[in-house]
Amino acid sequence: MVLVPESVGHSAPTGQEGIGWLPLVGLGGVVFGWGTGYVAGSVVFATGSGVGPFWATGLRLAVAGLFLEVLGRVKGEDGPDRGHLGLLTLSAGLTWISGTGFTAIGQQTVSAGTTALVFAAAPLLSSLLAGLWAHRAPRRMEIVGMALGVVGLALLIGTGPSLAPHLPWTLVACLSWSVASVLEAGRPSSGGPIRVAALQMGVGAAGLVALALAVGEPLPTPTTSAAWGLVWLLGPTTTLAFPLWLWVLRRLPISVAMLQGTLSPLVATVLGVALLGETVTPLGLLGAAVLLVGARVVLRSATS
Repeated sequence: MVLVPESVGHSAPTGQEGIGWLPLVGLGGVVFGWGTGYVAGSVVFATGSGVGPFWATGLRLAVAGLFLEVLGRVKGEDGPDRGHLGLLTLSAGLTWISGTGFTAIGQQTVSAGTTALVFAAAPLLSSLLAGLWAHRAPRRMEIVGMALGVVGLALLIGTGPSLAPHLPWTLVACLSWSVASVLEAGRPSSGGPIRVAALQMGVGAAGLVALALAVGEPLPTPTTSAAWGLVWLLGPTTTLAFPLWLWVLRRLPISVAMLQGTLSPLVATVLGVALLGETVTPLGLLGAAVLLVGARVVLRSATS
C-alpha cells in the first residue's frame, strides 16, 4: 500500500488512449520491489536478527528521502508551501512512523505474506474513512467490497500462521496508512510530488530515530542475512521503487496502476513460502483470495 499523490493521480491517463508496454514493465518493477520488500522485512526484523525496528526504518527513510530530495531538485520541482507543513507532518507521522515503523515491529513475528495481505485491506479502510469524512454514504459495490474484505481478513488472521504476537501492531499500521491516505488525498496541492515525499520521509526518519532513543533501542548489529535485507530495503524497495511508482502513476490509468495492491501481496506470499519456509493453510488462502477480491471491487467502484 502506498499513497497516491494528488497531483500525480490526476494527471494519469484514463486508459482510452491505450497502454504502452514500458509503463507495464515499470509497474512490474514496483510490484517486485514492494513484494520482495515484505520478505526482506521479515528477515531484517526477525527475532535474533540484531536489528531493531526504529533505527533500521529511520535509516532507510533518511537515505531514501535524501535521494528523492536530490531527484526532485534535479527535475526542477518546487518544495511544499510552508502553510501546508502541519498537514504534511501529520500525514508523514501516520505514514512512516506509526505506519512503516509499526509494520517493522509486527514483522518480528508476522509472516511476509500475512503482512502484505493485511495491507491489501488498506483501500477498504481508506474508502470507508473517506466516505465518513465527506458525510457520503458508501455505494452499493463499495459495501459489497468492504464486506468481502472483512470476511477475507477474518479468515486470514484466524488461521494458525497468522496468529502472531505482533499482529496487532500490523493491524494498527494498516489503519494508520489508511488514515494518512485520506488526509493526503484531501490536502491542497503543494509542491512537487517527489519533494513532498522526500520531506515526509525526512519527518518519518526523524520521528523514528527519536523513538529509538526514547525506548533505548540499541544500534543495529545485523546478522549477515539481516544486513543484506537492509540493503534490499534501502535500495529496490524504497529508493528505487517509490520514484518508479510516481513515474508509473503518470502513465497508467489508476485502475491499472493500483493492481500493485493485489499483485505485491501475491509476490510476498509466494516468496515467503519459497524462501523463508512460511506456511499457508487452505483457509488462509481462501481468506487471502476473498480479501483481494474485496479490495478490487472497492477500487473499481471508486474509479468508475
